[in-house]
Amino acid sequence: MIPPYGLTNYLQTQDAERLGGVARKLRSGMVEINGQPRSSGSPFGGYKQSGNGREGGIWGLEDFLEVKAIGGWQT
Repeated sequence: MIPPYGLTNYLQTQDAERLGGVARKLRSGMVEINGQPRSSGSPFGGYKQSGNGREGGIWGLEDFLEVKAIGGWQT
């Protein structure tokens, strides 16, 4: 069964090659490695029922922006 939540995963390993591959495949918004905290300004948020938005850094600001495409602009 796939869990319905995905806020944070924690990894403990000394195998640096394997670590990156596993961290990218995890379906969570944050991954903490070997007990090291995330740096300040890192995005905070989850996947699935843990929420889709982000807080912190540029990612927190993007929720308040709207994208607009304008074609044919003559300068």
